[in-house]
Amino acid sequence: MYIAPRPEGARTATLAGNSAPSLYVLMVTIPVLIFGVAPPFMEGLSQTARSRLDAFWDLVYAGFAGYIAYSLATGTFDALQSGETTMQRQLLIWPSIGVSALLCALLMVAAIVTAWRLIVESGRRTPR
Repeated sequence: MYIAPRPEGARTATLAGNSAPSLYVLMVTIPVLIFGVAPPFMEGLSQTARSRLDAFWDLVYAGFAGYIAYSLATGTFDALQSGETTMQRQLLIWPSIGVSALLCALLMVAAIVTAWRLIVESGRRTPR
């Protein structure tokens, strides 16, 4: 496979060069920090506290997935109105963006359901 050389003076995008981190970087970094650093800290917590902390991060994940789904849905409607197509085959791009939006919405729902189950199960464990 041939890879064209980078033009002279071209720069690669880095996180340090951007003023604000992208949403993708946040979605990758937050779970790595939480799950990479948190287990020793979490071992001292009760099962109820761990479940509620997991539920909180599921809701954060659902929020990011919802934002991405909203952005993709907006892009779907924009591509539909403009009639934008692929360069080579002239295929409409809005169906693929729409499917991606629906899958992100499904991911958001799954994260919310998981958080709800964790909250309900942790409530059953607490002594009354």
